[in-house]
Amino acid sequence: FTVGGGPGSITGGTNLSFTGTGLVSVVASQGGNANYNAAPEVTNTFNVTKATAGVTLTNLSQTYDGTARVVTSLTSPTGLTVDMTYNGNAWAPTNAGSYTVTGTVNDVMYEGLRVGTLVVARASQTITFPAIANQDVTNVVGLAATASSGLAVSFATNYGPGVIADLTNLSFTATGMVSVVASQGGDVNYNAAPSVTNTFRVGDAILAILGTNGVVITNYEAVSTIKGTDFG
Repeated sequence: FTVGGGPGSITGGTNLSFTGTGLVSVVASQGGNANYNAAPEVTNTFNVTKATAGVTLTNLSQTYDGTARVVTSLTSPTGLTVDMTYNGNAWAPTNAGSYTVTGTVNDVMYEGLRVGTLVVARASQTITFPAIANQDVTNVVGLAATASSGLAVSFATNYGPGVIADLTNLSFTATGMVSVVASQGGDVNYNAAPSVTNTFRVGDAILAILGTNGVVITNYEAVSTIKGTDFG
């Protein structure tokens, strides 16, 4: 036997293997001997197609982290290259959501296909909201907090005589306990953060009582009148 044409190869006299796809012709010959003339050759021609490869998609459940969420794969036989598309695109998505993933093997010898769904979950986030010290009723506090996601944090008074203006400026209308809540509601890529609450006391403003020489004598709670010849 000999290969008359195409991607075929014969070893050991009778073992026919292939190096690619396409039409292959195999010629059978018998050259005769002292008693027989050579036989007319006989040719068989057939088509060689790719073998089917198994494809398994892995890492289909992921969480948003700001980088491309790439799906991986296994093949049978092992080591074959799998081309991935995500909703028909060649690039992997970054944002949270669901995406149709198609893994295709297009090897010289093998072909295979697997379709799956990549689910990118929203990430968790936390808020850092430093404690607020006790305040005088005349103070204005600039509220500040950060979210691990980098998203803006909002503030609200939970209870007490506190008023927030311009989103972050906290002032007071009376004395008492004030509770301020820091919140971040999340977005397409982040879940809402657990709220963080700061509670503190708001007291009367303090008057500095000065002697006639301008030296501070002592501190008192705010009073309506101050008597005594030693005080200015």
